Amino acid sequence: MVGDASSWSRALVKISPYTFFAVGIVVAIGVSVLGAACLITAMEWRWCCVILVLLFSPFMASSHSVIKRLPGYPGDLPFKLESGYIGVGEKEDVQLFYLFVESQRSPSKDPLLLWFVGGPGCSGLSAFLFENGPLTFDRNYSGSFPRLILNPYAWSKVLNVIYMDIPVGTGFSYSRTQEGYHSSDKLWVEHGYDFLKKWFIDHSEFASNPFYIGGGSYSAFPSAPLVKKVYDGYEARTKPIINIKGFVLASPSADMFLDVNMQVVYAHQMSLISDELYESIKASCNGDYVNISPSNTKCVSDFEAYSRLVRYINVNQILEPVCITTPKDNARVLSEDPSEGILQSFQKVSGFWCRGYDHILVNQWANSEDVRKALQIREGTKAEFLRCNQSLSYTNYLLSVVDYHHNLTDTNLQYLIYCADLDMSIPQISTRSWVKSLNLTIDDPWRAWFVDGQVAGYTQIYKKHNFFLTYVAVKGAGHVAQSYKPKEVFQMIDRAIGYRYSVKSASHHSLSSRSQDTQPSDRAPWLGSQLGVGKPASSNLKPNQATPELHIGLEVHQPVIPPLSRARGYRCSVKPASRRSLSSRSQDTRPFGRAPWLGSRLGVGKPASNNFKPNQATLQHLNRVPPL
Repeated sequence: MVGDASSWSRALVKISPYTFFAVGIVVAIGVSVLGAACLITAMEWRWCCVILVLLFSPFMASSHSVIKRLPGYPGDLPFKLESGYIGVGEKEDVQLFYLFVESQRSPSKDPLLLWFVGGPGCSGLSAFLFENGPLTFDRNYSGSFPRLILNPYAWSKVLNVIYMDIPVGTGFSYSRTQEGYHSSDKLWVEHGYDFLKKWFIDHSEFASNPFYIGGGSYSAFPSAPLVKKVYDGYEARTKPIINIKGFVLASPSADMFLDVNMQVVYAHQMSLISDELYESIKASCNGDYVNISPSNTKCVSDFEAYSRLVRYINVNQILEPVCITTPKDNARVLSEDPSEGILQSFQKVSGFWCRGYDHILVNQWANSEDVRKALQIREGTKAEFLRCNQSLSYTNYLLSVVDYHHNLTDTNLQYLIYCADLDMSIPQISTRSWVKSLNLTIDDPWRAWFVDGQVAGYTQIYKKHNFFLTYVAVKGAGHVAQSYKPKEVFQMIDRAIGYRYSVKSASHHSLSSRSQDTQPSDRAPWLGSQLGVGKPASSNLKPNQATPELHIGLEVHQPVIPPLSRARGYRCSVKPASRRSLSSRSQDTRPFGRAPWLGSRLGVGKPASNNFKPNQATLQHLNRVPPL
């Protein structure tokens, strides 16, 4: 209450006596008119009270401020940013903090997206600064106060976006009572719906905008029942009517067992474990890598072997190095396997950059007193900001939300599900598995989609009556795809959602148009049998109707480049000697007798120089393989 009182007192001090007088007259007239109407129409007083509460609820349930400047960014913000709190729950003890960014294109027409961050416990500021928001940190960090720069691929260029700190205890959200800090997936849904109703009452000018709910990772889990609740309210015409059109899911969690179990399958598909180990663990564990019985010693042994092989793989993006950013991480790694010497190897790498380093900056930035004042954070409500609060009192009642997705296929909503092909934490094969279980009809088969004439990934479109689901694989991306491939994901979002409302309004669309024109059609024009929305801005590659996407680039013969330097340059740099395997940890300089990257049958002998050339039969075989 201290924060509330102080913020109200600061606001009241700034208001002039004339403003107080004018507001008082308006309130008095409004109450008088309402009372007269109730008397004339013989309306029950309890209904009059309900109307009065609805009229003044924006002032009682929420407060917000327009942010003109933010510390770390030079000058005024070139977009409209709002911060605020909305009280939820029976007594509004839980105060949810949010940021709202208006679209920089056409706020009154562009879709409105409520975006959640995974966790639970990760702040909306994380998405605002690292995923799809209008600002991000300058990576040229010198140790001073973090600098902010504009994100050229901000979703707010084409969408209105709300970022919310939920559940309570996340980011700057707080509770007025200690009991209020106990949360769960069920309360996430209740509080999220309560928040939305009050937000739309307070922002009635956005009531007609197409509305989407979106989120990534764990946040997609409670979002599914929330979407169902909002849609049911829309169908029942519950006031305020929320014009929900669709659901955006990014590397979504939908079934906890499936998400974890499929990690082993993914590790095998990506050659992180051998065929022999995969076949053994699949047989010994009966395909269940979650519920392992201690008495099944063979399964336990196989799973331990699997765990050792993937221990130092970055599960968020398997091609990026593992990041150790805290002393706690260091202690954990040493306690697990001191012999690895992994810490020393990290420290010796020159110029090593870790994605997690950026995440440290947000804690420093958001805990600055100047930043808190700029964001209008209520004093005394949050001792310390954490990007992801891992100490929440949070209960998971739901283990799977696939049934919610199945029920939503009977609606006319539009699903956009996009996954990263290098994400092992929630593998895309897990998502495709539960999507397949929805028993939808394939409306458009698996095909490539493009950005600037290059393959950005692959997509498949499903339907059931008026329900459409577009599945998208983002090539080369990690768990939070928009952080790894911001340009490609921005293009995808704009084509899937923003583009359809950038000109004249259209009816409720699906995400599967084949049109190349620039007008809204019955379907969103971006993932059909042609390239998408017509002319790429900066590409010389322009496929026509006679050029199937899957053929683009596949017939181009690239130079054959061995993937391992030890397989070519190293083995030719000294005199020939006996063959050695790639698993050796020795630091000697003896080369391999054969090139170990093309199999034991290649037998290319002893090249005289580093200009390694495989034989003709091998070259012809490799030229038939699409370049990676």
